[in-house]
Amino acid sequence: LFFGVGMVFPPVVLGPILDQGASWRWVLVAEGGLSLVLAAVFTMLPLLEVPGRRNVRLSDFKQVVAHNRGLLLGMMAACFMYAGAETTINVWLPKFQIDVFGAGDTWASLSVTLFWVGLVVGRLAIMPLTARFSSARLLLVCSGVLAVFCVALAVSPTQVSALVLSVGAGLGASASYGLIGSYSGQFPGWQSGVASSLFILAGGVGCVVFPYLMGPIANSAGFRISLGTVAIPAVLCGLFALLIHARSGEARR
Repeated sequence: LFFGVGMVFPPVVLGPILDQGASWRWVLVAEGGLSLVLAAVFTMLPLLEVPGRRNVRLSDFKQVVAHNRGLLLGMMAACFMYAGAETTINVWLPKFQIDVFGAGDTWASLSVTLFWVGLVVGRLAIMPLTARFSSARLLLVCSGVLAVFCVALAVSPTQVSALVLSVGAGLGASASYGLIGSYSGQFPGWQSGVASSLFILAGGVGCVVFPYLMGPIANSAGFRISLGTVAIPAVLCGLFALLIHARSGEARR
């Protein structure tokens, strides 16, 4: 949630700065300087030891897989698809605004802010729903909403409609990460930490792979079609939500 709040403000601040003629080079220098200061501060803070922490060996991974292979693979596959879809929109949405609608940096940056506004609002709205509905069912709904808004964004006729639809895409992408991660608790003891690390790793790989796939598609078929294809991993994430639902035991309750 706090990550989402942090993502809301920088784009809307940087857009006007870039429109005034600032160079991306200096923006990156400023970000690097801030990161260096934070790194120096963190190195001076005490690092608390985690009680009962253990180094994970290959045999430990085998135990986690053996405990519930289907659930673990479902979590990893769902996070791979979800993180890939979310990151692709986050990375390419400004370029979509610029190339399709001729937007300036201010409006292009605003599209990212609106996307993350949807993310934050969606996470706050879905949190109380987890007490009434299973996480897998909510994940299925979120994936469907994300897929629908990806297609809607791709065919949006005006810049204003695309900005509004960016909020809807954020709502669809909002809670999926936490919903998938909640199933780490189905693994006993230290295994839950390993399961959590594996699904995060799968999500990280998705963040790397999918945005780069969009480049060649946009180059050959155009930005509208390439943005519409983001609905594919969103739909696949929903399908893996069904696998998670079945292997978590929720389907039998």
